[in-house]
Amino acid sequence: MKDVEAKIVNYRQLQYILLARGDEQKDMTAYILSEPDWTARKTKIQLAVNAQYEKMQSGYLSNPEKRNAQLKEEMWRGYLHYKPIVVSNIGATIYAELTTPGKEAYNLFLEGADNLPQSISILEKEIGNGNKENMQNLLLLSRLSLLSFERYGSAFFLYYQIIGDASLATFMEFKEAAIFLNQSYQLAIGLIHFLEIVKDPEFQAMNRNDLASLYQDAGDNEAAAAQAAIALENYQLLENKDPNQFRLNTTAVMFNLGNAYMKLERYDESLKLFMSVLQRISQDNQEDNQIKSMGFYAHKFIANIIQKTLGQKEAFPYYDTVFNAFKRSPSIASGLPQDMLFGDYLCYCEGKELNGANADQVADCYEESIKFLDNAFDAERKTLGRTIVYHKLGEILESRGENQKALEFYQRSLSELEQTETPTTRELRMELYSCIGGLLDDYSRDKEALDYFHRSIALAQAPGYEQDPNSLWQMAVGWYKIGHYYYKRENADSAFVAFNKTMEYLNNKNADTLKTAPFIANTYNMIGATLSELKKDNKQAEENYQKAVDLYTVLGAVNPDLHMMDFATAAHNLLAMQSKHPETADKEADLALIDLVMKGFMMNPDHSTEATTLMSDMNRFMLLFSGHLTAIQNAMMEVQSLSDQRQKITGNKGKSDIQSRIVARLEEAYRLADTPTMGKLKDILSQELGNLAWYAIFDRKYVLAEASARRALELNPGQTWVNTNLAHSLILQNKVVEGKAIYDQYKDVVHTDGQLMRVIFLSDIDEMEKAGIKHPAWEDVKKMLKKE
Repeated sequence: MKDVEAKIVNYRQLQYILLARGDEQKDMTAYILSEPDWTARKTKIQLAVNAQYEKMQSGYLSNPEKRNAQLKEEMWRGYLHYKPIVVSNIGATIYAELTTPGKEAYNLFLEGADNLPQSISILEKEIGNGNKENMQNLLLLSRLSLLSFERYGSAFFLYYQIIGDASLATFMEFKEAAIFLNQSYQLAIGLIHFLEIVKDPEFQAMNRNDLASLYQDAGDNEAAAAQAAIALENYQLLENKDPNQFRLNTTAVMFNLGNAYMKLERYDESLKLFMSVLQRISQDNQEDNQIKSMGFYAHKFIANIIQKTLGQKEAFPYYDTVFNAFKRSPSIASGLPQDMLFGDYLCYCEGKELNGANADQVADCYEESIKFLDNAFDAERKTLGRTIVYHKLGEILESRGENQKALEFYQRSLSELEQTETPTTRELRMELYSCIGGLLDDYSRDKEALDYFHRSIALAQAPGYEQDPNSLWQMAVGWYKIGHYYYKRENADSAFVAFNKTMEYLNNKNADTLKTAPFIANTYNMIGATLSELKKDNKQAEENYQKAVDLYTVLGAVNPDLHMMDFATAAHNLLAMQSKHPETADKEADLALIDLVMKGFMMNPDHSTEATTLMSDMNRFMLLFSGHLTAIQNAMMEVQSLSDQRQKITGNKGKSDIQSRIVARLEEAYRLADTPTMGKLKDILSQELGNLAWYAIFDRKYVLAEASARRALELNPGQTWVNTNLAHSLILQNKVVEGKAIYDQYKDVVHTDGQLMRVIFLSDIDEMEKAGIKHPAWEDVKKMLKKE
């Protein structure tokens, strides 16, 4: 080839011939033209092809029968994708390779696109006469046939006739036609044949990748992954030699292999490849649309995989990148209808909610998702999409207490569903009937609420669906809500019947056990409430509460976060029943249950009003079943008796012993008390400790006085008056500097009775001196306190 100086026509075709069997190299001169000849010929070809496409476009647009979506799509594909291929393939046909009839047909077409039918007829007549000694006429016929939309099929058939004995170059033309016409089976057979013959790395890489795409289109993802892996190996070798030419190819094949692994649910391998794709794209820093699109889909597929394997919260950052990129450049997802992104956007909205976005932001996200459905071709998808969004918005509004707006969205969702009826819409309708009924019940629209509950049940019981797990679930939900409806209205018999119907469907052998277990526990709890509050059957109520607690205990061991409040509520109800007869209760079991609930709240703090009330009641139950409540009550009775004895003693002297016993009993009660009681006892104990400090001074027990004062201030630093007794006890122990510092610190503080503390200090010193309790430091203290 070094001797060839003329322009090479269709270099790619020449390359394929060189890669094929060596005995074809003698035909090499057939592909050489001088540059002026090639330039003139290329111009004629381009003009003829353009003219033919314009003619076809005009014909389609002027024919009402052909003016439909499918033909418009054909036209679009023809202009954007196949026109360059046609130009290239027609251009590959040169004088030297044609027979006389072929040359005639070819020149006739180049004279004008209107001659195309006549050119085709010449070739068809030649083939019909049995003149098949060489296949040049057949090859030209197949190439010219591609120019007519009506002859796509025949063009492909003609190519297929040729490739049995044709060169690799001819097969490459067939490959382009086959890909465009979606004839993957025949193309795959040919590719496998030539892949066994041609070992060139570039040929192997490109065609293994194409073969992988064909297998993927056919649903054989294992074969697709195997071929893409080989293609990747070859492109990596090529990239090592020439990064500038092959780096993008390597990235693209990584992407395709990641896609194949994702469909095979080999998620770890798929994620690794998609992450590598993103890393390479960021390093290349190119603005090419193909690269942008590849990055968009890599993020999308990563988000899809993480959402399936780890959850929507973890997938959110990738969905966030996907849709921020989409908003900036909608064209990067042009290959995928926007309604196909709708499901991803719903995951994005749910992820946003799980990551702490407020209700308004989440609601805005769901409303925005409807835009993806505006241009949807699939009516059912559009209906289901809007139904799901309106339903979700209803749930958000209901959670915020905006029940009237929530009801409106549920009804809009139901209105969308009324446009179609499928198994999927039937399930959504059952759920919507139940939601609407629940809100109508809240508004006391009794008849309407019950009607919606029964409509949900009737739909679940439709012939053929009675034993379907989802129908069983919806029947259980419907009867549960009916039970709750009657429970609120204190209709015990109807509520009891409805809750037992709920249990019947939840315990059906076809029910989804994992899904129904929490619901069963909740229903036991409601049956218990109905029996205890309405039917006054405490024994059966207690049995049902116990069943609820037992089941929640099992569920809590698996997922403590999910069932904590329901478990605590059921436990509370059971303990409340047993607190009515503590003498016969199993106190050890009850205390263990209380301990389990309290540990649950420690592990999963909940600061709601309901949780606070439950924890307070648990402390009360603990005191009751442990016997502490009785001990506290006894202690307080003794404190009252001792206080009465103390009051009978005149003056301050001689009271410290009784006061010490009062404080000791209060300390015991304080240690046993629950949190709310502890707060009250702490204030009482602090007050009495301050009093003990005062009485101890008059009995010359100065160390006890100091210790009592410090303990009082430890429990309640707000009791500033106790500092008087602390300062006095320090002076009387000769800790003068420390005592004076307290006098100085608090002398100008206003006491609760409105007096300055200096006045109280002086009054106390005067009273102590009258009782004979004197100290040399008092005079200096008095001077300091009297000094303005």
